[in-house]
Amino acid sequence: MRILPLSLILVALITGCSGKSVRTFNDQGLDDQELATVSTYDENGLFGSSILLKSVDGESVRGAFDKAVETVKVTPGRHTYEVKFNDYGSLLGSVQILITFEFDAVAGHEYFVHIVVDKTVAQRFTFGGDLAGWIEDRTTGEKLSMILLNTK
Repeated sequence: MRILPLSLILVALITGCSGKSVRTFNDQGLDDQELATVSTYDENGLFGSSILLKSVDGESVRGAFDKAVETVKVTPGRHTYEVKFNDYGSLLGSVQILITFEFDAVAGHEYFVHIVVDKTVAQRFTFGGDLAGWIEDRTTGEKLSMILLNTK
């Protein structure tokens, strides 16, 4: 009898933690199709790097149970985003970089944040490399520049 309730709890925890988390910033009361969608993108796969959204316009994007949020829906226009970039490409470990940037979002468009570290073979033994970032408009296929405000 105990196995059934415990297994149901386990299934609920697994399915609740595995879904994509979305946070909406909509202070204008717009319909969902009038908002822009901004997501992070893992360029290098599981062991390459990861990008976590931290805030939009200074407001935290953390989800329920302090879960990392991968997608936000925002009103059209320019917003300031802060992301945490984890680079796992070094043979000595990983490095975390906080990056703040802006770009103009258009209603109904889907955007993906790309951040990569271009490393030479020698730089794989250090935390070096050139940081590159851009926004991909998945609706139009355009590669947009981000206005980089800060890295730390």
